[in-house]
Amino acid sequence: MKNEQIEITKCCAFCEKATVLAGDEYVLCSKKGVVALTYKCRRFAYDPLKREPKRAPSLMKLEELSEELSDI
Repeated sequence: MKNEQIEITKCCAFCEKATVLAGDEYVLCSKKGVVALTYKCRRFAYDPLKREPKRAPSLMKLEELSEELSDI
């Protein structure tokens, strides 16, 4: 099975050199200073711990499952 490649959006929100400031609109970059979350520069270094994972799909309730099985 091949590993799926995740496309990384290069922006300061996911950079290891940036720290989110209060208000969640700006970050403090150790190289560029205060910049917007969507700003990007050539010193970008991806930090996987800053990305929020997608939520898992909710499981079917027992009633929904029994209805689906009864239709078969």
